[in-house]
Amino acid sequence: MKGQFDQAMADFNKALSINPKYGKALYMRGLLHSQQGRNEQALIDYNKALEINNKNDKAYYFRGILYYSLGRQDQALADFNQVLKINPRQAQAYNNRGSIYTAKGRYDQAIADFNRALGLDPRHANAYYNRGLAYFYKNLYDKAIGDFNKSVELDPKLVDAYFNKALAQEAAGRQEEAREAYAAFVKLAPPGAAAQIEQARKRLQR
Repeated sequence: MKGQFDQAMADFNKALSINPKYGKALYMRGLLHSQQGRNEQALIDYNKALEINNKNDKAYYFRGILYYSLGRQDQALADFNQVLKINPRQAQAYNNRGSIYTAKGRYDQAIADFNRALGLDPRHANAYYNRGLAYFYKNLYDKAIGDFNKSVELDPKLVDAYFNKALAQEAAGRQEEAREAYAAFVKLAPPGAAAQIEQARKRLQR
């Protein structure tokens, strides 16, 4: 994998030595920097790409993802707004913006964005999952459960949906169904989810 990264980086460096204003090479090199944890270098490349072309939706998009990963939600939100001004059919940008609205407690705006994402891509499993979270926070438990079910139907790897579905079922008074969902989570969750697995096991023992 490292060899592939190094080769790709060398290719982008060569392209930019020939044409320093090659916007795609800049934002793709920025993405490589970001994937390797070189966040400041990634931001430099995204910013340069946008100085060259302030309508570059992909540079806004990747910079928005980086800002969000760094906890800079307002800057991420501004970038996803720009993406959607340029390309209003970008389902993933709606999904990402919706996640920021959820984090800010703006659940109705979040749900509206997840609805837009699903209108553009009806098989967007993460949009169902994220809309389920927003419904959960609004105490709309049946809607949340339906979305969590749909998310794992479309993408079985979204095992967190089982945990959150169990929380929603508990809140709705559906204890036996919650136990089934916790058990499914314990069975399917990766080892890295140790804290949640332990929490699910404790709830199963009650």
